[in-house]
Amino acid sequence: MLAAELNRYNVDIVAITKTHLRDEGNLTVSPADGSQFSYKLYYSGLLNSFFHGVGFAIKSSHVHAVESFQAISERLAVLELNGTIPTDCDKDATEDAFFESIGQLLKTVPANRLMLLMGENQGGEFWL
Repeated sequence: MLAAELNRYNVDIVAITKTHLRDEGNLTVSPADGSQFSYKLYYSGLLNSFFHGVGFAIKSSHVHAVESFQAISERLAVLELNGTIPTDCDKDATEDAFFESIGQLLKTVPANRLMLLMGENQGGEFWL
């Protein structure tokens, strides 16, 4: 059912709460009829309980972008994706402006808030 809903909304990657899965790991979820994309679900839960749990589902065609997954607790996990930064003829200036804009943005986020940051450059590659 998860894969069918993600396909319905054409989702590439999503963070999920209340996974209700034990322990930590990953599994592949596919639509029942097999006609659409499958997803790799990375999850973190309690060792001996189905309560809580968090995770990330990523379209199988994008799994190559996953560098690592770290299950910290049943309420916190980290999915690290590889990516690129924008490249132009003036690479140093572009990189400096890129990181400066991220730094300024992060300063605006209250300490009790979580921010997910994603962007896309003109070449179509993503960076985080």
